[in-house]
Amino acid sequence: MVTRKRCSECRKTFTPSPRAGSTQRVCGAKCRATRDRDLARARRRSDLDAHRSDECERQQTCRRKRAEAAREEGSGGARHAPASAAKSLETQDEFVEIVVRLSKASRATIVRVRSLKRLPARKILATG
Repeated sequence: MVTRKRCSECRKTFTPSPRAGSTQRVCGAKCRATRDRDLARARRRSDLDAHRSDECERQQTCRRKRAEAAREEGSGGARHAPASAAKSLETQDEFVEIVVRLSKASRATIVRVRSLKRLPARKILATG
C-alpha cells in the first residue's frame, strides 16, 4: 500500500521516494529550494553573531581570491579606468566669459542670433 504525504511548502499530496522513507517533507525541487531557504533564514536568525562572523570570513576569503587573480593577470584585471584630469583653468575662464556675455545680452538677441546662424546653442554662446 502506497502512503501519500502532504508537502510542507505547497500543501499538495505526493508519494515520497522509497529511498527517502519517512524523512521526505517536500514534493519537488521548487518546494525543496523554498524549504532550504526558509530553514537557512531561521538558522541565521537564531544565531546572528555566528552568521555575521561567518559572512565576514566568507567575504574576506572572496576578496583575497579576487586580489590574487588580479595579481596573476598582471594589470589588475577588470578595474576602472584612472580618473580623468581636472578641468583646466582656461576652460573655466572661458565658461565664465560666456556666462557674462549672455547675462549682458537680451533674450531676443540670443534667439535672433541662433535663428540667423542656425547653430546649436553651444556655438552661439561661443560666438556671442
